[in-house]
This record gives sequence, structure tokens and C-alpha cells, in this order.
Amino acid sequence: MPKNDTKNTKTTASHAPRTGRQATLPPQPRRSSPPPARRARTAQRQEPAATRASSSELAQLKADYEAKLAAATTDLQRMRADFENYQKRVASEKRRVKEQAETATILKLLPVVDIIERAASHVPKELQNSALGKGLAGVEKNLVKALKSLDIERIAAAPGTPFDPALHDAVQINEDATGNTEVIELELQAGYQRAGTPIRHTMVKVTRK
Repeated sequence: MPKNDTKNTKTTASHAPRTGRQATLPPQPRRSSPPPARRARTAQRQEPAATRASSSELAQLKADYEAKLAAATTDLQRMRADFENYQKRVASEKRRVKEQAETATILKLLPVVDIIERAASHVPKELQNSALGKGLAGVEKNLVKALKSLDIERIAAAPGTPFDPALHDAVQINEDATGNTEVIELELQAGYQRAGTPIRHTMVKVTRK
């Protein structure tokens, strides 16, 4: 009987908890999260800074866009002005070339006009109502009408008209005259001007009075 007690005692001792150096660690403190109200205040402080940064970036982008738009608009306006000036120069050059060609053709026809006028002016009175006289008068009239349609006008050179070297070409001068003013004494060949610009000077005889 004593032996059984000893065995039971050992068995009980083997199942008893161990004590001594093995100690239980103290519990670690848990980190508590800030209350919701505090988190909201922190978010509110951070949000204006982010908003300011975003607004600043948008303002800079807007300024850059407006600057580029203004530069592009200026370039476009300059290109448009250059193109319009180019069109005007081309149109002006076309008109000038056309007028030069027309003037050259007219200058070649003016001697024919001179001949017709001279022939019409020398028709005897008794033949002015004849077919020849009326024919020459009709041709002369049509030539004058055609010249007017091209803005060609005869330069005034009636006797007594002041001599103008810009319009008249003095081929004869009456040296016996003693006056100080030069005037036309006689028209020798008709002169013509186009839109106020002489294309052929009038040949005249000049005297002084």
C-alpha cells in the first residue's frame, strides 16, 4: 500500500505546472486609433492644402494655355494679313500688266486714229454728206468711243492753251514772240492720256504772249 501512494505521488508531481524561471510576459498595450472627430479635423486640415495645390496647378495650366492661344492667334492674324497683302500685290500686278498690254496695243492703233482724223478733216464740204464723208466720220466717231471705253481721252491742246511740258511736246517755238507766257499756237499731233496719265504727248507749236 505505501508503494502505490509513492507512485501516485510521482505521477501527480509530473503533471503539476512548472514554476521558477519560466514567467508569463506582461500584456502589451494596444494602440488605440484617434476618435472619429479628431480624424475628421485632421482630414479638414489636410484638404485645404491639397485643394490649394490643385488650384495653383490649374491656374498655371490655364495661364499657359491662354499664353499659347494668344501667341497662336497673333501668328494667325499676321499670316492672314500677309496673305491679304500678297493677294493685293498680285491683283495690283495683274492690273498693271493688263494696263501695260492694253496701252501698248493702243499706242500701235493711235497712228491709225491719226490717219482717220486727218482724212475726215480734209473731206471737202461738198463730199461731207457723201458715202465717203459719212463713212470716215462714222469710223472716227467709233474710234473715239472705243478709246473712251478704255479710259483713253484726248489731251486738250486748243490754241491759247497754256503749254504744259507734262502733257505737251513742243516741236516748234515761235521765236519772234516777246511774251513771258508760253501757250500753244497749233496742235500738230493729238496726244492721249489714260486715267490722267499721258501715254502719248501732244506735239504742238508754242508761242509766247
